[in-house]
Amino acid sequence: MSDPNPPTSGSRPPHREDRDLARRALAGDRTAAHALAARLEVVPKFLFTLNEKAGHYLDREELDDLAQDVLLLLWRKLRLFEGRSTLETWAYGFCDLESRNRRRKVFVRRNRNSGDAALEGVPTEDPPPADGVPPVIVEVQNLGPPQSEVILLRHVEGISFEEIARRLEIPLGTAKTLYYRGLDKLRPRLRSRGEEAR
Repeated sequence: MSDPNPPTSGSRPPHREDRDLARRALAGDRTAAHALAARLEVVPKFLFTLNEKAGHYLDREELDDLAQDVLLLLWRKLRLFEGRSTLETWAYGFCDLESRNRRRKVFVRRNRNSGDAALEGVPTEDPPPADGVPPVIVEVQNLGPPQSEVILLRHVEGISFEEIARRLEIPLGTAKTLYYRGLDKLRPRLRSRGEEAR
């Protein structure tokens, strides 16, 4: 299977260190594998947050099962990771897609068990986006740093502006300005995507 997002000739991935960590882990470097596993400990947190936003649709056992499935999927897809985003953002794309698919499967199963014939033929999976990353995340990444970093830290990791400012070593006011200006740029892009999909 070829890489769905081959690097542009002469381009340098913005998160080359993350890409190199992934490649070392795949090559059998135990230190890199441990570091990668530590980075991917965010997966259960992402799934928990996505489940909360969906109204606690999946129970604890279903969430734990989903986390294991996502981690296995990430390992199988790791060779496709090119460092276009952080490992955490890349993992979030899979968490979002797989949690939506799992919620749909659970919904269909529960309603079929209740005898609801109207759900026959309802699809249980979405077609996977390129590299497992949802379109909205792609558009955020297309803003480029530092705006994309601020928005992803705020919405993907759910951290405060104060923590974002500390992490990026920028003033608090700058973090907020980057965030709101980034959102202003995002809105027309997302509207355009929505119109294209109609």
